[in-house]
Amino acid sequence: MTNSLPPHRQHPLRVLMQTMPFVCGCLLLIAASTAVPQLQEPGEQSEKLATTRNTMDQWVETRRLISTTANEWEEGRQLLEDRIAMLDRDILAITERAEEADEKISETKLQLDTLRQQRDDLKEASESLFALIEGFEARTLALLKRLPEPLAQRLKPLSQGIPEPGTGEELGLARRFQNIIGILDAVNKFHREVNSSSEIRELADGTSAEVTVLYLGISLAYYASADGTIGGYGIPGEEGWVWQEANAEAPSIAQAVAIYANEQPAAFIPLPAKLD
Repeated sequence: MTNSLPPHRQHPLRVLMQTMPFVCGCLLLIAASTAVPQLQEPGEQSEKLATTRNTMDQWVETRRLISTTANEWEEGRQLLEDRIAMLDRDILAITERAEEADEKISETKLQLDTLRQQRDDLKEASESLFALIEGFEARTLALLKRLPEPLAQRLKPLSQGIPEPGTGEELGLARRFQNIIGILDAVNKFHREVNSSSEIRELADGTSAEVTVLYLGISLAYYASADGTIGGYGIPGEEGWVWQEANAEAPSIAQAVAIYANEQPAAFIPLPAKLD
């Protein structure tokens, strides 16, 4: 079977084997030309020797070209193999980095999903807290109307920070809860104690008098003038405190005020009361 590859792509040994008949022919031709010089004319012999020499020169050049091409091909093959090996290493390294990147992407996606779930949970909890605080604020506003005037005045810095229902979304939940807790703490403290306050009370005849009021928590209060002639009591109503005159009880109420102020010794004193 004839090899269709060009000479520079064939193995040197195969090329040598293919060119061997040509070389042998050349050698035989040289031998024949030197063996029978007596049968040839001098000019004819010189021409044949020149032809043989030219043929040998071409064969030597061909061998040199074959050897050079084979060496270059071998060097090129080695370079290609080295390049392929380097590319294989690069591909392996890139593949490993890609796998690591995929793992990190998966971990990041999982963390992102977790954070989104936490965000949704917090948003849902925040919405429920907004609904809760709005209920607290509405009840606290109603409670403020029923508080004694001295306590209500003391709580104004906090009570003024309570928004109207449905208008406080721009305020932070923490601040709104702090307002409510501050108010309820003060109310609870006031309700556990007896508190005294000097106030101006309008009387039924249209006049007014300065009286001392004893608040028994936030549910009941008594007042009396300094001379013990004017007295009464009050209870919280829906729109503020409702006061009822009880001048007949003024001396007893005045005595209770004096006991509270440590101006008289403690004693049991019956006082009028009307609770709704």
